Amino acid sequence: MNKAKMALQHLGPILRGFPRFFLESPLFACRLFVLRLGYFLTHRQLFPLKDPTGFPIDNSHLLISYWAFFVERESQRHPWVEDFRQAASPLALDVGANGGVFSHLLITLNPRVRLYLFEPLPAMAERLFRWQSRIEEDLTVWGAACGAIPGEKTLYFSHPGDTDARIGPQGPNLEPPEEMKENSAIVPMVTLDSTVPDADIFLMKVDAQGSELSVLRGGQKAVANSRYLLLELATSKELSAARRELGPDWCCDKVSRADYLFYRRTTGR
Repeated sequence: MNKAKMALQHLGPILRGFPRFFLESPLFACRLFVLRLGYFLTHRQLFPLKDPTGFPIDNSHLLISYWAFFVERESQRHPWVEDFRQAASPLALDVGANGGVFSHLLITLNPRVRLYLFEPLPAMAERLFRWQSRIEEDLTVWGAACGAIPGEKTLYFSHPGDTDARIGPQGPNLEPPEEMKENSAIVPMVTLDSTVPDADIFLMKVDAQGSELSVLRGGQKAVANSRYLLLELATSKELSAARRELGPDWCCDKVSRADYLFYRRTTGR
């Protein structure tokens, strides 16, 4: 996709979201805009930045995610957001947390949230542990992947903060790209049902680069307790498989390019 086409796709969300974001914190918004524009033109981050709460934006992947969630409001044009804001002490799971941007968004929306974060990339997990030690909110961090059965797995990645890192191989057509094969780590794998409370879960977000169904199978009790599931499903085949796995009681809305919000038909939107 060329730059002009990409810019046009993002123009509407930016025009809707940036003025509101600017009014909340003008100086930070201007600096973030310079960073985002610089990355668009050069494909590198020009300088590190912290948001007004001290959350660090110090690599390009975090920059893109932060811009998408906080400026363009990706995945937020749905009633779950207002329901979440008003919840008394909601429990949320962030599976595939990477640098913690989505969890940071949830804290921003509702500081009373209780969060469980799972991230197998060693460098990103260490980052999350440092963040946990600096803030007052209720965070539980697991430096582990989630799957159907506990154990150890090989994680492949192209660099320490790789948002496309994946557990593998998981099948003949799921071999990691060649650039990932030189970087790997043996990481622990846990199941959601062995690590999270048997309690009502407001939102479970899963971004596991093709391992989403494995995560759900290891968290059947957690899924049953969940009000909303936010799943990254990159292909129509993955979407169909998730629908079959969850069954007819769940329906979904597409809320971003590859993210689908599942909710029970009896719950409604």
